[in-house]
Amino acid sequence: MQELYLRLLLLSIIWTKIVNTLATELLSAQRRPKVIYQNEFLLAIDKPAGLSFHSEFEPGTVQLTRDILDEEEDWVQDLYPVHRLDKTTSGILIFAKDSFIATQLCNKFAQRQVVKYY
Repeated sequence: MQELYLRLLLLSIIWTKIVNTLATELLSAQRRPKVIYQNEFLLAIDKPAGLSFHSEFEPGTVQLTRDILDEEEDWVQDLYPVHRLDKTTSGILIFAKDSFIATQLCNKFAQRQVVKYY
């Protein structure tokens, strides 16, 4: 009887570990940015709400985007954010792939030549 109890306890512990791991992976996958457009000059991603722009206690949007590009072997040496979104805001983020393009796009945002929809 005691052996059965120990086996059930062990199974319960293993099951809890599996469920917790799957739940963590599911939440993590839902909070990853998705590449929605890319060419030789820029990259556009869909940033989910709840994801910080910079890494805080967990990887932020910039790091996760680099990780995605690494996984897809579309890695670029540098990514230059053109604008930002608050942690609580979802939406499209644009990254330039070189500093010249970044400067040009940042100027467009600064001069309010880009229309943003919320």
